[in-house]
Amino acid sequence: MTDAARIQELFIAEAKELTATLESAALALETRPHDRELLNEVFRAAHSLKGAAAMVGLREVAALTHALETMLDLWRSAELQPEPAHFGALLRSADMLRDMIELPAESADMPDHRALASEIERLCSHGASQPAADGPSAAQEAAGTQRVRVRFSPKPDAYQWGGDPLLVLRELRSLSSSMLVRLDDSALPELSELQPENAYLRWELELTLLPDVEIARVQEAFSFFDGVAELSCERCDTRARAQAPHVGSSTASDVAAQSAPRTAANDAATIRVTTEKVDKVIDLMGELVIAQAVVRELIRKQTGTNVALQEAVLLADRHLRDLQERVMSIRMVPVGAAFARVPRVVRDLAQQLGKEVQLELLGTETELDKTLMDKLADPLMHLVRNALDHGIESPEERLAQGKPQTALLQVHAYARGGNVFVEVSEDGRGLDRERIRAKAVERGLMSAADELPDEQLWKFIFHPGFSTKQEVTEVSGRGVGLDVVQRSVEELGGELVVESARGKGTSFRLRLPLTLTILDGLLLCAGSETCVLPLSDIAFSLRIAPGQARPLVGAGYILDLGNEAVPLLDLASVLGRPTSAEPAPLAVVIHCGGYRYALRVDALLGQTQAVVKSLESHYRRIPGIMGATILGDGRVALILDAQGVATAAGLRRNRVENLRSSADAA
Repeated sequence: MTDAARIQELFIAEAKELTATLESAALALETRPHDRELLNEVFRAAHSLKGAAAMVGLREVAALTHALETMLDLWRSAELQPEPAHFGALLRSADMLRDMIELPAESADMPDHRALASEIERLCSHGASQPAADGPSAAQEAAGTQRVRVRFSPKPDAYQWGGDPLLVLRELRSLSSSMLVRLDDSALPELSELQPENAYLRWELELTLLPDVEIARVQEAFSFFDGVAELSCERCDTRARAQAPHVGSSTASDVAAQSAPRTAANDAATIRVTTEKVDKVIDLMGELVIAQAVVRELIRKQTGTNVALQEAVLLADRHLRDLQERVMSIRMVPVGAAFARVPRVVRDLAQQLGKEVQLELLGTETELDKTLMDKLADPLMHLVRNALDHGIESPEERLAQGKPQTALLQVHAYARGGNVFVEVSEDGRGLDRERIRAKAVERGLMSAADELPDEQLWKFIFHPGFSTKQEVTEVSGRGVGLDVVQRSVEELGGELVVESARGKGTSFRLRLPLTLTILDGLLLCAGSETCVLPLSDIAFSLRIAPGQARPLVGAGYILDLGNEAVPLLDLASVLGRPTSAEPAPLAVVIHCGGYRYALRVDALLGQTQAVVKSLESHYRRIPGIMGATILGDGRVALILDAQGVATAAGLRRNRVENLRSSADAA
């Protein structure tokens, strides 16, 4: 990779983070417009993005972020009071910047930013209020007498990196009750020798800080000149200077290292690593797990094995398990990354639909494998849009029902066992049972005489093209969305469950595995096939007692568990393998999509760790099979997908209910 390509790659990675920060902080600022820290966070993101864009030659990005800087700086100095139009322009800028940052500097596809930049400039000029007086109040003079002297000398190329001394001076003015500025232009060359892009001016400033401002805030104002300026910052009185942190004559990099937001310790605590490198480490970890299983199997087969060797293998097992957990944790990222788009979608869609919504994001620190995280974003957006459009009522409708005018929408993530659950719930109108039933009858999914329980009826909304909307709108009405969610969740080895109460709201609960790379499973035999069933899908296993498994004419077997009867599938038959003449006496009871069923197997071989190898990438997709793994003796074992096995066998909730009814009648 060339240096230019590497710089471009680093810029895109950093710019994406800055754009995400700009958007999320702007959304929070819209509800808390006078939050100083949020305002500074938005300003820093815009300024950093401008500097980075200027460095790689993206003049359009730098120009748009410069307009944003101007508006944000007017907010910080209280010369401009933020209004809804300002926030709209800020968020539209974030959208445009997201499209612009991945394009080459001279790309023909670069969006035209000029109209938006001009709109921001008009908002700044029309909405600006009169500047506040520079002089301090009597109370301020009495309370704060801390004076600071600053010498600031940008290096010649400082402006080429996006630095803007005027913004720094405005920031210092907001931190001080009075400010004396001396300009040193002695380095200015003759006009014939002047380079327009170079910095020649120097400044010396004396500030009287406001009572609540520390000298670190002054140092932080220069953080954007990190490495491209000479800076000294000291208190004017000798006694106070002795107590202050020593700064002396230093670069902006030294000053930034003393300020909390950009400490050297924080910079050293994290590194940026490409996912490709992490994937290679994960793959090697998987091969190491397989190799250790081979060693364990060889020692097991030997008679009279040295006890010390066995203990060494057990110790290696423990260390390998610890190493595996630590390596796997590298891929684990907080689900907050997938939640990042939710506030913007809720804001824009609520405004479009004329609804008032309070959003709560809970459990954002819950961790999930990055591969799963990347694939979770789209299903999550579908569920959020569905909740806003179908579930939540208009303010007038809610008031007429005695509900609060503002609806509550919650997105909640939490870990339980070997799974991560993500729930999208709202306190809206709930699913309309009669309308869903009528639509299902109309489409031939059920007969008019059928009486189905709510849990089974709700399943119809996941059928392709199924919609109860009376009118097709830009948001919904074509029946596209929930079937995509269902399919995406099943491809990830998870399940989706719906709970709803009329007039009280609806909840969609996604269950996802923590990771798709290495899993704990139960090794079992079915006919000639050796399989692995994930432990997270297993309720319990049992030995089938005589008469406990009953055949039903044309409907297979039913397994009587005492308090319930569940379908009993012969795993060998499902996999297309020869089955024994007499039913095997072993069964494993499985959790599956809100119901349970049992798998009849020939042998349970114990718990194992399975390194998941994709069949789809090497062969083709097989219904009911998540992947394959290599056992310690070199054999290949199929990894079962509990939901896929049930689907492959034609087992769904309605068939489960019918089997139960038949069992009760028998």
